[in-house]
Amino acid sequence: HEGDLVPVAQHNSYLPGGIHITKGKLRGVESCGMLCSYKELGLTEHDCPEAYADGIWILNQEGVHPGDDIAALIGADDHVVEFEITPNRPDCLSVIGLAREAAAAFGKPMRHHEPVVHGSDAGDIYNHLDVDVPATKLCNRYTSRMVANVKIAPSPKWLRRRLRANGVRPINNIVDITNYVMMLTGQPLHAFDLDTFAERDGHRRVVVRAAQQDEKFTTLDGEERTLDAGMGLITDGERPVALAGVMGGMDSEIEDDTVDVMVESACFNAGRTSHTSRDLSLISDASIRFERQVDETGCVDVANVTCALIEEIAGGEVAPGYVDVFPAPKTIDSIKLRLARVRAICGADIEPDFIERSLTRLGCTVERDGEDFMVTPPSFRPDLPREIDLIEEVLRLWGMGRVTATIPAAKNHIGGLTREQKLTRKVGEILRACGLNETTTFGFAAPGDLEKIGMSTEGRGCPVVLMNPLVAEQTEMRRSLLPGLLSCLLGYAVGASNKTLRGILGFKVKVNKD
Repeated sequence: HEGDLVPVAQHNSYLPGGIHITKGKLRGVESCGMLCSYKELGLTEHDCPEAYADGIWILNQEGVHPGDDIAALIGADDHVVEFEITPNRPDCLSVIGLAREAAAAFGKPMRHHEPVVHGSDAGDIYNHLDVDVPATKLCNRYTSRMVANVKIAPSPKWLRRRLRANGVRPINNIVDITNYVMMLTGQPLHAFDLDTFAERDGHRRVVVRAAQQDEKFTTLDGEERTLDAGMGLITDGERPVALAGVMGGMDSEIEDDTVDVMVESACFNAGRTSHTSRDLSLISDASIRFERQVDETGCVDVANVTCALIEEIAGGEVAPGYVDVFPAPKTIDSIKLRLARVRAICGADIEPDFIERSLTRLGCTVERDGEDFMVTPPSFRPDLPREIDLIEEVLRLWGMGRVTATIPAAKNHIGGLTREQKLTRKVGEILRACGLNETTTFGFAAPGDLEKIGMSTEGRGCPVVLMNPLVAEQTEMRRSLLPGLLSCLLGYAVGASNKTLRGILGFKVKVNKD
């Protein structure tokens, strides 16, 4: 209607999904763009529930003017930095971990605020909840807290914006808080609707046990899964409610009518979680973190932060106390770090004060022992079990570019190629001189490659199947060079002219670009 403010995609703009908007005629009238609905902007009702509606999005609200950038209105104008975290750094799968790294790299103090539980009139948790962990090999630690009388609603705008920046879809305030705290701290959490747990004598139970062979369980994505013996399960003493370390269950998820919530902050076995998620083809944000090892010492603190946010955002009443099953806390041994060894490995005269300062910033406890150091790595750095690992950290912060380049010492031998290496190189030179092309293909192949080229079943032989393939399409060792060579030729043929191909092959090739 006249006077309405609406989002418009102008000429030569792109919408989510790669939709290209250009000038054109619509019913004989020139159109210089397109008025957009919420869905056409790639948004859902969870992103901005207060404004969601079908059809073109009407923006008749305070503070919106013609010509404003819609990105700022929906919170999509923030700067997002994407990191690729190596498997040995689980601590960096969190905002706090990255902040700690940035503080150490730039020599700046790290500031971090944690919300505090203020308490309420809710009953003591021990009057309502029991936790039993008979499968101690599956669960290193299980901590739980209870929050009563929560009010399920959309999350505040600041929380939804931060989740979207992390690639997480907002759902409701309770689920959003658990996802937010996981992204913040690196500790996966789960919130259960406590009223869905079986009740006996006024108590509800949590039992962490191993699944039975072929036991059935329906996960949050609505798919019923058949479990193998040994997979971890969270149960209410009678039925499963979550797949330990991977995903929750349909029957205990947070709904609009949820009143009482149990917050789970646990640490599950890395190897078992990895096997479970891969055997079921169910990779989640939680399983990615657990399989790389989660800091078991932080379970209680993370649960407290979560409950404080629920208290603040969802109006819950946090029950006093928490249940904490921690059968075998790990001990971290100190490591002797020798100054002479640091300088010898790094090839640089690094000062002792820099070593102490750098390791301290990374969270280590450092004590001087003459010229050397006694270093205790923090619990969130499982990748620092040896002296050489500490030296690597020192050199990383010192800067590889500051190390003077030197020629490697070779006092006892003269460098050179072996007879086999010389022969291989000579053969390659001769073949290339004859006009042949050298091709190097992968040692892995797809299962159906030999069938596609028409090779008989007898000629294929028995495949060697990879247990952990790097690429989903390459799951076995190659049994013939032909599929790889044909793939190279096909890739070349798409971009080459027929004249060029005739010169290489001696015959004409017709390529169907589809």
